[in-house]
Amino acid sequence: MLNRPALYAAITASIADAAAGGHFAVIFVRVHGLREACLRHGYAYGERAEAQAAAVIAGALRAGDQLFRAGADRFFVLLPQVRNVGHAMLATASLTSAFEHPVGDGESAWRARVICGVALYPEHGTEPDLLCRRAEMAHDEARRRGDQQAAYQPGETSIEILYDELRDAIDGNRLQAWFQPIHNLQTGRIAGAESLARWHSARHGDVSPASFVPFAEHSNLIGALTRWSINATLRDVAAMPGTQDMGFAINLSPR
Repeated sequence: MLNRPALYAAITASIADAAAGGHFAVIFVRVHGLREACLRHGYAYGERAEAQAAAVIAGALRAGDQLFRAGADRFFVLLPQVRNVGHAMLATASLTSAFEHPVGDGESAWRARVICGVALYPEHGTEPDLLCRRAEMAHDEARRRGDQQAAYQPGETSIEILYDELRDAIDGNRLQAWFQPIHNLQTGRIAGAESLARWHSARHGDVSPASFVPFAEHSNLIGALTRWSINATLRDVAAMPGTQDMGFAINLSPR
């Protein structure tokens, strides 16, 4: 992350200012389409587009709000003195609407779709790294739902999965293949089963596939997870008696 020391220092200062019971928000902003514009038109064009995107975001902010670049198409915004999550979501609405029109002028203009994730102090975290991660997790949840903005929801936002722990679970064969029966309604017999990956994490307990499968897709672990699922299914089915005439289904990601 670029400017991490400056971003964390600003959040730490905001924590000190909010010590008397105030609130502030950290917003993770990703400008989808910026990277594609860079690859299509060249790096020099991409650098100009990044500067244009930063200018559009800055133009949608209040005096006193702070903008930090976090990558080629990623930004963090620090919003001091917000009253609640709804107040912060109004700011994200301004950010997303600022990109409704093409960015730039003439033939060099480009379009982008902005997705924002919000984390509020102190409800969603009390230290800089956690607030930034939870704002980014809220972005991932908004993207998964097809929305342009979302606030971190402890009961709804996907749990914090680390790349290394899922990678190690796959490599160490610590996932399980569960089999959901498929019934033939004409014969009343089991005709086969659907193989489903299940993961019990030492840190999280039972992790829903709705959390770790999308994470695997977004973190490029989906290939390793798919290979594990195929191998585990074939291994377990081979050990089952009386399955020669049954069909077994394995879920494959479009990726």
